[in-house]
Amino acid sequence: MVLNSGFSPLFAAEASVWLTPVWLVGVGAGLGLLLLAVALGLVWLVSRPAASGLIAAVREGFFAPAIGWIVIVAGLAVAVTAFAFAGTLRIPINSVIKSVGRLASGEPRTFEVQLAADAKDQELDLVVRPAEAGKVKIETNRDILFAVEPPNPNPALAVARTRLGVADPAFEWEKAASQKYLFVGDRARLFLTNNSGLPATVTVTLTTQAEHPEAIAIPATAAFVVLFLGGVLLLRSLCPRVTAIATTTAKEAIAQPVFQIVLVSMTVLLLGHIFVPYNTFGEDVKMVKEFGLTLVMVSSIFIAVWTSSVGLAEEIDGRTALTVLSKPIGRVRFLMGKFLGVLLPVLLMFLVLGTVLLATVSYKVVYDARESALPDPVWQLCYAEMMSVLPGLALALMETVIMASISLAIATRLPMLANLTISLSIYLIGHLLPLLVLSKKIGDTFGLVQFAGRLFSLFLPVLEHFNIYAAVAGGTPVPLSYLGAALAYCAIYSSIALLLAMFSFETRDLS
Repeated sequence: MVLNSGFSPLFAAEASVWLTPVWLVGVGAGLGLLLLAVALGLVWLVSRPAASGLIAAVREGFFAPAIGWIVIVAGLAVAVTAFAFAGTLRIPINSVIKSVGRLASGEPRTFEVQLAADAKDQELDLVVRPAEAGKVKIETNRDILFAVEPPNPNPALAVARTRLGVADPAFEWEKAASQKYLFVGDRARLFLTNNSGLPATVTVTLTTQAEHPEAIAIPATAAFVVLFLGGVLLLRSLCPRVTAIATTTAKEAIAQPVFQIVLVSMTVLLLGHIFVPYNTFGEDVKMVKEFGLTLVMVSSIFIAVWTSSVGLAEEIDGRTALTVLSKPIGRVRFLMGKFLGVLLPVLLMFLVLGTVLLATVSYKVVYDARESALPDPVWQLCYAEMMSVLPGLALALMETVIMASISLAIATRLPMLANLTISLSIYLIGHLLPLLVLSKKIGDTFGLVQFAGRLFSLFLPVLEHFNIYAAVAGGTPVPLSYLGAALAYCAIYSSIALLLAMFSFETRDLS
């Protein structure tokens, strides 16, 4: 069935373009769950009680409501993908799967050929497909000709040949620079001709690569799923009491209507934002990325502040915390459990909204091309735009962790309304600190605003370090060194905030 070309790209042949990057991430997530299932099966063979404990953790802990949301989102994705398959969807499944096996390759291989004085079009099979040839270097000590196609008997259709000799003894080609295939057909072959009248030695150095380097998304997503879910289960086995408090706090937060309303409303906003015109001449995808990153971060911070207030401040006021602490568990473990319980709904928010944002960015590339009457983009472009969002999501998560730790420290002493007000003030000042410090250069004659900015920067977080959404939206690559420095800043400031929270909680009278 071929669909009408006037339809939206969601239902047209372009569905294969924007759904392929989403499909890569989905396959990786499924592979990760499969690996965890296999690991669970192995644990079952070794120790059934341990396996039963893991199954109980999935059924009764944080995973129970979390998996429900994941199943809903995954079901929608499967439904859309199935509908597209019923139309004209053509995802390059075979080549992508082969590319996964080539991801670890890259070691150069050398072929040395001895050409007789009268050699004509001697074939050299490089034993790779043309799409897998990444770099090729041909060297010789004589005058030779080489071609990538066999000789054609029709002179009018003769294949162009390249000459190498003493003056120009080497030929180099790299796919990344040319963005084209060097070879043709189904195999990478060279046809060598010796014109020197003397025996020649030809050395060919070939470096292979994956046909679709984007296939790295499959093992990367699988590793993330295994590390995330496996890490939660490992934490449960190592710190059962802390994890019990964390899962209880997370379940209560996820079950609240506020969490569900925020999650659903933000999802609708992200999806609806696709169709908002910005008249940026084909650059609307940048606005979608910047708006989506801000939306995910702000909604997650709100959930973090709200969860810390409900999970700690109200329990202290309602004497629930005193009842829990009467059991063999200290205040430090109780507070750490609450902090993890605040982060689990935040992580779920990032997983769901982040996935929706990635899909909308991928779709927006195709949508803009259709609306602007531009040539149809390739799925690799959708993938590149989609993956450029990940550094922004990582930085937004770091900022949310800092605000969660601050909110938890405030919740040890103040109720929800005060917590929301103070957290909002810290959020605004934290983003304005660089501007306040530089204010003397733009009109602060006496330096009062600059002094206040420097004073605030001594004990408030500089949240603007995590706001590089404009660079992310513009496609500027974010160095790993910057992400590492931001992660270190997040860890140090969160640790300080948690130490203050522990001191405040230890000195508070709960009776």
